[in-house]
Amino acid sequence: MNPFQGTYELIEKYSIKEDGTKIHPWGQDVKGMIIYTDTHVSAQLGVRERANLSTFNFRDANAEESQEAFTTYIAYFGTYEVKNGYVIHDVQQSLFPNWIGHKVKRYYRFERDMLYLEAKEITKTTGLDKTVLVWRRLS
Repeated sequence: MNPFQGTYELIEKYSIKEDGTKIHPWGQDVKGMIIYTDTHVSAQLGVRERANLSTFNFRDANAEESQEAFTTYIAYFGTYEVKNGYVIHDVQQSLFPNWIGHKVKRYYRFERDMLYLEAKEITKTTGLDKTVLVWRRLS
């Protein structure tokens, strides 16, 4: 059986600075879900409490509202493969357009019902050593 297949809820998202300090750029109250089928992945995650826009039509939001909404949430889907200790998400569509058509590589480990995904390549330009996503299996 494929060990990834299932649905997971986000428990924690944190980053480790180059000096070893643990920080929570989105705060400690995050919400998210990642779903793995036998070949596909879909992920959505963000800050749990997000401000509403001043309008129901997101296209009419002002620049400040749009910036806040965009920087507190990420969503994408695609296919995935497991290779050499990494799970590699081949992104087909994303809220962050730069990921579309790219392979997002995550070191992974399972501990009981928890899945840890560690991102290094997206944090190198931020002064962070790595970002860790902690997911709990729901099914």
